[in-house]
Amino acid sequence: MQEEKLSLLHDHYQETFAWIQDYLKLRDRLFAYVLVIITLMLFQMHSPAESGGAISELITKKLELKTPIDVAFLSSVLWFALLSLVVRYYQTVVHIERQYDYIHKIEAQLSPEYDGKAFTREGKSYLKNYPFPPHLNATFIY
Repeated sequence: MQEEKLSLLHDHYQETFAWIQDYLKLRDRLFAYVLVIITLMLFQMHSPAESGGAISELITKKLELKTPIDVAFLSSVLWFALLSLVVRYYQTVVHIERQYDYIHKIEAQLSPEYDGKAFTREGKSYLKNYPFPPHLNATFIY
């Protein structure tokens, strides 16, 4: 019975960690999308007339529209896209952080079966210097 329980817990640990890895990839993709949107917005701020015309023309051709799209509308769409991506990015980050607490609990159950030398990848090792000691936090503020 103990072997089955240990095997089931180990499988659950692996699945949960794989799930976290998927969320880490999603977080990284969202960050890249945010950078793309910010780049488009910077282009729009730097040369509003050229960027507005170019983007409007590109969208009109791609979507085969008869009338060009208003530049103000495109600007609003960019802001909305940025807001949506940033909110989703932070939701993903918070979800990942919460999953680490869960992984630590699973590791705490598995580790004693191996004399505390296994299943510490995300638990003891991750939390060893987290959060940073106070004297290191001060250097990151400036």
